[in-house]
Formats: sequence, C-alpha cells, structure tokens
Amino acid sequence: MLGRRAHDPAKGAWDLLGGFLEVGEHPEDGLRRELREETGLEVRKVELLGIFMDKYPDYNYDTLNIAYLCSVQGEMKANDDAAELKWFPLNNLPDLFFKNANETIEALKLYLKK
Repeated sequence: MLGRRAHDPAKGAWDLLGGFLEVGEHPEDGLRRELREETGLEVRKVELLGIFMDKYPDYNYDTLNIAYLCSVQGEMKANDDAAELKWFPLNNLPDLFFKNANETIEALKLYLKK
C-alpha cells in the first residue's frame, strides 16, 4: 500500500506510509499510530524488514527509517497526511520520491524471493 502525499515535501507524490515518532515512543507503537492516523487501519502482525538512512528534504535532517512488514485489518480510508491510498503490485509501482522508500521496496522484493 502506498499513500499519495497530502503535504510538502513532494505533495502529490506516492510514498510509503509513515511519520515521525513522538518523544519516548517505541517505533512499533509509532507504526501503529501513524497507520491508524493515515489509513484508519489497525496493525495486527509486525515484522522488521530493515532500517534505512535518508535526508528529509528542505530541512536537511538526517532520518533513520525503520521498515516493517505488517498485516492490517479494518476499512482503509485516506486521512491526515495521506490524500489517497492504493494497493500496487510490486512489478508496477509508481516513482517514489524518497530514497529510503525505493531502498525499502528493493528489500521487500529480496525478502519475497526467499
């Protein structure tokens, strides 16, 4: 599932869903919160896929991006930072703006070849 960004940077671009952690928030709790806020879905199962570095544009922040494989339940509805949500097949993805999103997709493809 990808989300179309509702705000800059890269407003209108397709991206992996995610966000920033709250102070003291565990990454898996942040994952559940962000997905609930952006999609209305509840995360059930979580498995770490990988950790990727990047830079947040316009602010020159270094970012540490933690990617998870998840199963979800509920009714999907774009909200918060996501203007639109869509499931894409891995062999037909749109261009993704952030370097770490592209690295995550490559890691997912390798994982699925196991």
